Amino acid sequence: MKAPRYVTLAFLLALGGGVPSFVIAGEPAADPVTSALEDELARSLERLELGEQPRPYFIAYRVEDVRLTDVAATFGGLVTSRESRNRFLSVEVRVGDPELDNTNFFTFPGRSGVARSFRGQLQVPLTDDYRELRRQAWLLTDGAYKEALDRLARKKAALRNRQRSVDLRDFSTAEPRTFSEPVAVAVTAPPMAEDLVRDLSAVFRRFPTIQRSEVHLQSSFVETRYVNSEGSSFHYGQPLVRLSAWAERQAVDGRPLADAVAYYGRVFDDLPAAADAEAAVRALGERLEDSGDGFLVERYNGPVLLEGPAAAELVLQALAPRLSGFRRPVAEDPRIEESLEQFSGGFNDKLGGRVLARFMRLVDDPSLDRFDGRPLVGGYPIDGDAVAAGPTVLVERGILKTLLTTRNPSPGALESTGSRRGAGAAPSNLLFAADETMTPAELETELLALVAERELDYGVVIRRIANPELVAGRRRDRPRGGPGMGGEVGGIVSAYRLYPDGRTEPLRNLEIVGLGTSSFKDVVAASNGSTVYSAPLTAGDRLARLTGAFDVVPLAVSTVVPALLFEELTLRTPDDPVPNPPVVPHPFFDDPVAGEPARVDGDR
Repeated sequence: MKAPRYVTLAFLLALGGGVPSFVIAGEPAADPVTSALEDELARSLERLELGEQPRPYFIAYRVEDVRLTDVAATFGGLVTSRESRNRFLSVEVRVGDPELDNTNFFTFPGRSGVARSFRGQLQVPLTDDYRELRRQAWLLTDGAYKEALDRLARKKAALRNRQRSVDLRDFSTAEPRTFSEPVAVAVTAPPMAEDLVRDLSAVFRRFPTIQRSEVHLQSSFVETRYVNSEGSSFHYGQPLVRLSAWAERQAVDGRPLADAVAYYGRVFDDLPAAADAEAAVRALGERLEDSGDGFLVERYNGPVLLEGPAAAELVLQALAPRLSGFRRPVAEDPRIEESLEQFSGGFNDKLGGRVLARFMRLVDDPSLDRFDGRPLVGGYPIDGDAVAAGPTVLVERGILKTLLTTRNPSPGALESTGSRRGAGAAPSNLLFAADETMTPAELETELLALVAERELDYGVVIRRIANPELVAGRRRDRPRGGPGMGGEVGGIVSAYRLYPDGRTEPLRNLEIVGLGTSSFKDVVAASNGSTVYSAPLTAGDRLARLTGAFDVVPLAVSTVVPALLFEELTLRTPDDPVPNPPVVPHPFFDDPVAGEPARVDGDR
């Protein structure tokens, strides 16, 4: 048995103060939670029957204990400091058989409140009370079973006069697996975290143009117990920590500019030291100050070089959501089925076709936790369906080989890839590899060669694209179309023109438009180095969420992406309404309060 994985505390201790309290919960010999799930599962399999109705052929229970810490500050003032713990019980009940059951069927949720989809879910008490957990599981299973019977009857009725658009099984087979490892939980000490975020957020006081900002230190720990009727079970915990900062200002013409920086890890030692974090926050403020006077571009069609972080963010926003297999469900109202295509990941019809440049390879690997010493946070030892985690080659020499799936088959992806994360299939750690690479200097030379070939005045280099889950004003910065619906990716906050003579001019308020399923085929070169980049997943299984499923903790994805040179992208300045700047200046700098740090030249 593995030794407990204690969450290290050196990062917090480096900030000063005493040792924070922590709780270590080793796996007991007789876990009352797991025992309650196993015993109620056995009873349900033996006795769950309603008249002549079919009995369940598959039942699964899941209990997720979620511990969250969130500390935030703005301009040196604490705005949030809270810890919470919740426990969620969910049940999956399938009736019928794997060929045709109650799943993959869409109808608007009823009013019973028992189960909004085939997976019922509710919040349960935190105490490890065996009898109470049995009672909660009993009630939830009873409701989910009745709901499953109703949905199966409706699904059969809907299919009576029409065939399924694709003849697929409703549930794939999987080898029964068990997995368990000791669970270690660390709880941060709020005073230390509060001092850190206060100090970091106060850095923004040095920048007169920044109107809103916030620094967050967040940690989560999800302990999951799972059992199913096939004999699979697992029990393990996953920690996640994030230090993030965002800031927002208006440019000289009033257009909003927002940017963010975030660091992820499994333990606090994965985060940067306090001095390095302060330097990153200062750099964020400097970028925003410098970008406010950049040029606007009505429209640009031509070669674009995306440096590491920008390339990684583009992959997360425009490519990652397309990598999960989509299966259009049977709908009670056939008119709805067509509209459900908007929830497609976009690559279902591209299996066997080229989606990346011929020299590129893409792998999703949840079994990794580091790359070149940098933490990868999307991984897990076993997925939410108890399927073992392992690498999946998605793209080989530019050709799409498969898509990420759960045990819910999709066209061209009939078996699970072990990619169930929360409500559905989602990427974990995405690793790009290129057979042909260039140095950064060679990439710029190649960019200018493409500029000359097209007889353009300049090329464009993008350094940063804001993640819509991290920056303020999410509605404005979120892509208005999204993959499968136009492919717009907005929020470019750092870019510049590169002229043949080496001159550069800063650009601002740009968005990339028209990204389609074939856009990444236009990559003509990649760098010989890669950026390790982690961020929230901006789009997951949207259809699962529409039917009521949800993730207890927002998913994070890690990417390893080189700089990417596109032969052609379309950029433009958004035509959104432009808000007026504030009537009077920032009070910190118009009439400084005694004791406030005054900004002087060079203090950046």
